[in-house]
Amino acid sequence: MSASMGSLNEPSELFRHGAAESHAKPRRAGVTLLLVGLGAVALAVAGVVALIAQGEDTTAPPVTTTSVTTTPVTTTPVTTTSATTTPVTTTSVESVATSPRSRPVKATTLTGHTDIVWSAVFSLDGTKIVTASDDRTAIIWDVASGTALSRLTGHSDQVAGAVFSPDGTKVATASIDGTAIIWDAATGTRLTTLTGHDDPLNSPAFSPDGTKVATASLDGTAMIWDVATGTALSRLTGHTDAVWSAVFSPDGTKVVTASVDRTAIIWDAATGAVLSTLTGHTNAVWSAVFSPDGTKVVTASDDSTAIIWDAATGTALFRLVGHTTFLWSAVFSPDGTKVVTASLEGTAIIWDVATGTALSRLTDHTDRVLNATFSPDGTMVVTTSDDGTAIIWDAATGTALFRLTRHTDGVLSATFSPDGTKVATASLDNTAIIWGL
Repeated sequence: MSASMGSLNEPSELFRHGAAESHAKPRRAGVTLLLVGLGAVALAVAGVVALIAQGEDTTAPPVTTTSVTTTPVTTTPVTTTSATTTPVTTTSVESVATSPRSRPVKATTLTGHTDIVWSAVFSLDGTKIVTASDDRTAIIWDVASGTALSRLTGHSDQVAGAVFSPDGTKVATASIDGTAIIWDAATGTRLTTLTGHDDPLNSPAFSPDGTKVATASLDGTAMIWDVATGTALSRLTGHTDAVWSAVFSPDGTKVVTASVDRTAIIWDAATGAVLSTLTGHTNAVWSAVFSPDGTKVVTASDDSTAIIWDAATGTALFRLVGHTTFLWSAVFSPDGTKVVTASLEGTAIIWDVATGTALSRLTDHTDRVLNATFSPDGTMVVTTSDDGTAIIWDAATGTALFRLTRHTDGVLSATFSPDGTKVATASLDNTAIIWGL
């Protein structure tokens, strides 16, 4: 994978590059918005239409490098229309003995999509899930019954991500068709179409108060939108290649973007001004997220490293060195003391944020690890892999607790429910599964 993906012939090729033999690197409504589900998304202040902001780069000082020395753990206008809401009724529930402890795990399969399911994300009250699919739709599901409540039909190309607003009343979808749509989560009605990008979008992110949405695009920009009106408030211009993610800080004052141009940028969410350009990676940066207290940012890169940054100054604090190939994601634990990284080498690593040292290497997958995130209480980690499984780990010891083995193809993403009692997985096999732990 090259440092710049700008040479790819089709925009969709970027979405399909490298994650599975003939499919894309997973797009993580799951990582950025999982964090969001843990309270790490933010808000921007409404006001300016199509504000274009660009600032000077600030190069980060030398990075403190730490290597893994621990023994591996074995174990514009608003258009309002109605969505098609034809019920999708096919679900399957059974108990599956899939854990190293041989404890039965209840699994509910959500069947209704006709193509890859990229993400399955819980509402913050845990009663619903929204899935995003290459079949150009998203579906809202009832968690208790596994019943499809609404099919959100309106995009003209693959849906890259779908997430709930913090209060659960709305859903935002983003598509390769270059648009995002805001939907009424109760009725499936389309409320607002966000039109302004020139190329495909990745997953959207709501602000903590739910009044704004940030979108990231292959056109090299991110945008902040007013949810109620569909008005563009800011266009964040400063990257020189595709922007992979845009995430608000917990207090809503900043946005951080990750780009194929090898950098991440921290922006002022109210003005769109560049605050810091995080320069230190030598290849594409796939994710950038704030710590729960907003004081740090962690980035994950194709250069096989993650970097922890000071969010106020843009200073690189630690380079996390231990993986041997591309990193898809890096996320903080809910208390901000740890980071977990996921790599195509087939492992995940849990790191200490204060020292940059590796605490545990998670090594039980037999193929590329595509996603890793913490449970809401920080005691567990879930990883997903091209090997068709997800694994639940003890975050303190690195011990594998449960292996979830019902999917028939690669598992692209996984999210914990807000109470930590369930996990939702999304797969290349066109399904999502809700697992009761």
